[in-house]
Amino acid sequence: MNHFSTPVKTHHLAGKRLFVVFLTCWAWVVAFLADSPQVRADGLPDRQVRLLCRDGYLPGIPILVRVELVAADGRVDRGIWDAAATLSVDSPAVSLDTEQIVLRNGLGSALVTISGSGDFTLTAAVAGLYASRGLTDWQNEPVQTAALSAGDHTSWSGIVQVNSDVIVPAGHTLTFQPGTLILLKGVSSGTGGADIIVRGVLESLGTMAEPVTLTSQDPEKAWGRIFHDHASPSVYQFSHITRSGHAPSVSGHTGAPPAVYALDSQISFSQCGLTDHDGKIMSADGSDLTFRGCHLARAVMGPEIATSALLFEDGHITEMFGSDDNDGIYLHRQLDGQTMCLRRTVIAAGDDDGLDTLDAIVRVEDCIIRDFFDKGVSVNQSRPIWLDHLLLVNNEIGVAAKNVNPRVYMDHVTIVCRDTGADKGIYAYEKDDPDAIVEFFVSNCIAVADEPVASDFVPAGAIDPLIHIQYTLLAGGSWPGLGNLNRDPLFADPGGGDFHLRSAAGRWDPVDQLWLIDPETSVAIDAGNPGCPLESEAAEPANVRVNMGYYGATAQASRTPVGWSLRADLNNDGRVDAFDAACWSAAWRISGQDIPADLDRSGAVGLADLQLLADDWLQRGDGLYH
Repeated sequence: MNHFSTPVKTHHLAGKRLFVVFLTCWAWVVAFLADSPQVRADGLPDRQVRLLCRDGYLPGIPILVRVELVAADGRVDRGIWDAAATLSVDSPAVSLDTEQIVLRNGLGSALVTISGSGDFTLTAAVAGLYASRGLTDWQNEPVQTAALSAGDHTSWSGIVQVNSDVIVPAGHTLTFQPGTLILLKGVSSGTGGADIIVRGVLESLGTMAEPVTLTSQDPEKAWGRIFHDHASPSVYQFSHITRSGHAPSVSGHTGAPPAVYALDSQISFSQCGLTDHDGKIMSADGSDLTFRGCHLARAVMGPEIATSALLFEDGHITEMFGSDDNDGIYLHRQLDGQTMCLRRTVIAAGDDDGLDTLDAIVRVEDCIIRDFFDKGVSVNQSRPIWLDHLLLVNNEIGVAAKNVNPRVYMDHVTIVCRDTGADKGIYAYEKDDPDAIVEFFVSNCIAVADEPVASDFVPAGAIDPLIHIQYTLLAGGSWPGLGNLNRDPLFADPGGGDFHLRSAAGRWDPVDQLWLIDPETSVAIDAGNPGCPLESEAAEPANVRVNMGYYGATAQASRTPVGWSLRADLNNDGRVDAFDAACWSAAWRISGQDIPADLDRSGAVGLADLQLLADDWLQRGDGLYH
């Protein structure tokens, strides 16, 4: 079955010549501007390539090479769905074992081994854009054996070799200076790799120009772990932690040992790479963790976090493959007063779930979760999870909830499942608990799947009363609820990873960074909850309601043709009539947020909303009227 095979007719205001003239002029203006630099990213410069790696190397010791496509605002450009960076060197005396890095949503990395000798320049090329970095041969640099100084502070720099466990006692601070290369002793198997055990403070003070590196002395042998054991607050910035995993395991979702274990500790990671481990990325209990701009990749699974606070922002978690619970990130219940939040993050490519939870309260905001074999988001047991502006693509199941009483709140989520013939978008899943009370509260979303909505708790074909859906487009399926639609969403280029909605008034092109005019317009434009604020959508007279889906209420929301929609069309049938009046009357004098009948979005349904209803009375919108 092709998820995008349902045809949708485009309707126009026949006979209204002024509108035709306006549309023609608008199309000419946009087409003219499309060739002008001032419409690119609203006048800001084009994107750039950023290459991050060490400035010094040892032949045969892999270094982490990270490549980013950076937008004009300095952030990784997540709008570029897939790309490839080609690596090259300017010296015939050196060679690389890896010459290409896959970028997912603007970022990718690889552990690269350099053979040969001598200084050289490394260049990364992505779609005609280039970035270079000079690397110095460190073969003649002195090597120090790891040791702690007397007193309360130790500083490491240059090349440091760790041959046995290093223990940083309480009251002591261990600092890694910019550019430090720390080589830890590894083992072929077992748990005997060298560890760094922190009970005091660890400061890893890398910079963009000189990142700190912790890796194995022998690429074929993994070292142990970094264990923050009731430690004082510690910080890692621009630090690359690779090739660990031969350490004692920690109980949890998988028996694989963590590269970093945080026990009753506070740790901040900024612009770090935790990649290429034989175990999992991290385990944490009783801790407070912050990740900003980090890349976690190529391990048994991502972080497993329990009884801890977590803030994960502007990062990527990618490539968790294997046969042992290969989740992107796994979040257990936190302690009272602790919060867990993922924001502006990409979780991509793995053999299990993108985000897996167990009785955790989680807020997930403006994230992309893609290419997981099982579920994009898995919600297990009680306590709520909020999914606000998510793009869930090419997972077998979009969002699944199971066991006890999970409550899932979804707003502006776009789900496009991998077409398996049995894929599910929003799924109440009976796994271990047939008496579970699984609740969904869904609004302003789009779901494209063989079964856009599915429940194991009712007979086949029946409606689950605990799945509450309104103002949501369910392609190929239907569900009772105010304002729901069953149509093709008309994505710009789903095969190429562009899930903006087509529009005859303008649709943002994330590749060329300009507004394009389409010959047709998605019915999901201006079809969201009339009571929801427009937020960052274009403030134009035609735009009277938010769009459905991931880009709704954002600056990249597709624009609304004149006459396309009606604010008071509460049931989304393209006209304002007695049914809409009845829906409005039922909400009279109700106060709260996002009430569909609150047409002026004041927080209460009153006389001003009645006037807006009267203004639209018996009108027809071009978008949904048949």
